[in-house]
Amino acid sequence: MKALALCTIGLEKVVANEIKRMGYKVIDSKSGMIFFETDLEGIYKVNISSRVVERLMIVLKEFRAYDFDDLYNEIFSIDWKKYLYKDTNITIDKMSSKYSRLYGLSAMQSVAQKAIYESLKKSYNLDDWTEKKYNINVRVYTYKDKVTVALDTSGEPLHKRGYRKLISDAPIKETLAAGLIILSGWKRKYPLYDPFCGSGTIPIEALMYAMDYAPGLKRKFGINNLKIHNKELFEKTREFYKNKIRTDIDVNIIGSDIDPEIIRVAKTNLNELNLEKHITFTTKDFTKIENELENGFIITNPPYGERLNTNDEIDILYKKMKKLKVIFPNWKYNFITTYSNFDKYFEMKSNKRKKIQNGKLETYFYMYG
Repeated sequence: MKALALCTIGLEKVVANEIKRMGYKVIDSKSGMIFFETDLEGIYKVNISSRVVERLMIVLKEFRAYDFDDLYNEIFSIDWKKYLYKDTNITIDKMSSKYSRLYGLSAMQSVAQKAIYESLKKSYNLDDWTEKKYNINVRVYTYKDKVTVALDTSGEPLHKRGYRKLISDAPIKETLAAGLIILSGWKRKYPLYDPFCGSGTIPIEALMYAMDYAPGLKRKFGINNLKIHNKELFEKTREFYKNKIRTDIDVNIIGSDIDPEIIRVAKTNLNELNLEKHITFTTKDFTKIENELENGFIITNPPYGERLNTNDEIDILYKKMKKLKVIFPNWKYNFITTYSNFDKYFEMKSNKRKKIQNGKLETYFYMYG
């Protein structure tokens, strides 16, 4: 079957590499989208173990549509009964159309929704469609008159690992944090320090990465509510990833923040995984942190516009951040920020700068050293 992995724009290559390592062939890559060939086991593997995929879809059909009749007839012809139970509530949670003759997203959504329900009513020989038990999302993308109809297998977005019970202001998504860790090149043999750790997402994601702890082990997925779900294969796949967890590792991961309350939040989130002995969270101004280690990685999401009140506050904070070079000489420094001129504040030329679309924010990931 053909699958579509959705991700943060800018992390496509990271996702493609994840999928290839699982043994599946990547067919195409677009902005925030990776298409690949898979089987049912692959659907389970990506949902359970991907660190960076935000949502995983099964591509049900691709076709050309030039008017609403084309759209209706093609969607109606999909074998929906193969995937959906009688008591399923279907939501078209994403409808897009670019450079196409079909436009008017609300009308397109109504036509698509009607086609799905009418097809199901005919397949199940029903006069009406009762919605009560399962909720399944469908997405319809139209680009240059080519329509892709995709069925969600993730349910809740995959950044919702289950451990983050409490959050800080403007928290970084778990999937983005994991992507930054991978982009930075960090390995578990090196110390890692996050001086603006907030609710602890970057240190916790780094620990899970170091332990080969699959992020989806403790949650359910949309695929569990589809007719193609194979409970035995799902449990076998989950058990495979449980057995991969490394409990014998020795890591040095530290997160600090100036706010004692937010450090309490970080510790609470870590406790959800019962891994509190592996990360040190401390309340401290980053300029006063002590270091005796020769090398390591700083990976952090420092405050920017949404987390500070004024530009003056940002200027003051960012100018202070160059002190990290003094406290941590010979380390590698990695920062994500909305500032396109962060090099100026850090007084150092970055080795790499990658543009990443963080929700509605255009951000830059700076990598030094």
